[in-house]
Amino acid sequence: MATTVPAPVLDNRTGDLVTAEAIGSLPTELSDRSNSNPAVVIIEAVGALYDAMIYQINRWPSAVIQKVLNLIGITLNPATAATVTQTFTLSNPQQSDTIISTGTQVSTSDGATVFGTLSDLTIRAYITPSGTISLTSGSTAVTGSGTSFASDAPAGYAISTDGVTWYTVASVTNNTALVLSSSAASTVAGSAYKAGALTGTVAAQATVVGSATNVAASKLNTLVNQPAGVASTINNAAATGGTDIETVTSAIARAPQALTSRDVACSTSDYEYFAQKVLGTNSRVKAFANTNVTVTTQGYVTVALLSPAWTTSSTVSTQERASVVRDLSTRAFVGATTVDVAANLQRFDQGTNIPAVLFWRQSRYDENTVRSNVAAAINNLLNPNTYTWGRTIYTTDLVQAVESATGVDRVHSVNGIPAVGTIFQTAANAISFTNNSTTATANAADIGAGKITQNVTYLIDTTNKTAYLVTGVSGTTLTLSSGYAGATGSVSSMTYLNTGDTALTNAYSLPYSNLSTVTTALPSSVQVVGVVS
Repeated sequence: MATTVPAPVLDNRTGDLVTAEAIGSLPTELSDRSNSNPAVVIIEAVGALYDAMIYQINRWPSAVIQKVLNLIGITLNPATAATVTQTFTLSNPQQSDTIISTGTQVSTSDGATVFGTLSDLTIRAYITPSGTISLTSGSTAVTGSGTSFASDAPAGYAISTDGVTWYTVASVTNNTALVLSSSAASTVAGSAYKAGALTGTVAAQATVVGSATNVAASKLNTLVNQPAGVASTINNAAATGGTDIETVTSAIARAPQALTSRDVACSTSDYEYFAQKVLGTNSRVKAFANTNVTVTTQGYVTVALLSPAWTTSSTVSTQERASVVRDLSTRAFVGATTVDVAANLQRFDQGTNIPAVLFWRQSRYDENTVRSNVAAAINNLLNPNTYTWGRTIYTTDLVQAVESATGVDRVHSVNGIPAVGTIFQTAANAISFTNNSTTATANAADIGAGKITQNVTYLIDTTNKTAYLVTGVSGTTLTLSSGYAGATGSVSSMTYLNTGDTALTNAYSLPYSNLSTVTTALPSSVQVVGVVS
């Protein structure tokens, strides 16, 4: 990186140095150089005035630079307020829709930082789905008849047979089988049931500006306003976009590009600069020269756009895209063609594409708290606001993010393979295990590319806090890295993760992850497999 030419120092002396030089130059007959000598006192007084004069003289070059910046229209970028995705959790699903109004305020526990929601959030009332369910006292298993759990009662929802006692759904095995996060209090057979969402998310913005509003994940946990039915709130990922007013030093540093690209876009950095001015503060733009989307084409410039108000369904609006192209069309060189592309979010928050990690916990930290910290660390890493465009997500990146989370001792590994990946799923069929045996039997449909694979897949036993690397696959027989610690029998909902690196689909892609950091509904893909004192 080039070094900016510093402002000159017109006089590098200090007032003390000038005073000392003056006193030292007194005639030899004035041998008294103490403060009792009136001549010395006068010199020191004049030296103090000269010190102030030197300071003002040396400020003159910077003052000239700042005056020039004003003349060419370079102003300080204003301070901005951070934004965040805020999650609201109900005490139980409600009989009617819960509407959390625009402007509902949440804060940090000390009340120092306050955010307000930017739009209304509606959490729909519970429904009475088709079919019946059966529960067994002391068991987390729920069996349905004529049910469609995958759509009517997905993970994170709550279900109830009487409208009084509600159970949170931990995972859905299929349309007629699901698992609760806690055991049923009583046995119920063939009962109609109610199901409803417990949570909803909405964008919120700090009520004041400044970088201090970029609060960390899980810090916005206090309801300033208490909407009816809402029990708690949390920010799953850190707030971003809060900035202080630009410093003079920063304005001086960016002035050359601002001046040289005042009217004409020549380099890719010019295109990015102008596009960001159109989209506004906290937008992101990446320009590619001589490229027509994905085809190398002379005379074309493609700009990828991420609006500051992006959502997972719309990374930049049609109007914003049109405004960028309209502005650039007046600045591009003759014969150039500008192509705009909406940023492509590669989502790691749904289906099988969910970041998964197995790690060792430091014993002085609570397990759920550490799992929450890990989820937040992954969310922050896979944040479209900061992640490098189109960069492959390497296992080592995930490992570094996880190991930076408070309470993590180290990422679990077997045979040198870190137990971190972006593919987390449940085997479609039961897998048979034998206690203390290193072999297991799986269904052929669960083995193959993208599924259970030798030296890539970890089978996860959350009950016994153990993970097994599949070190061999022969037909339907799996060889495990160690003897199975659980009881002999078939496991119908064995989860597993595949390690490895995931390339983003194209140069215009950014990752997005939204693992839950609410300690009452943590992602099953984040698991502790050991504790270290």
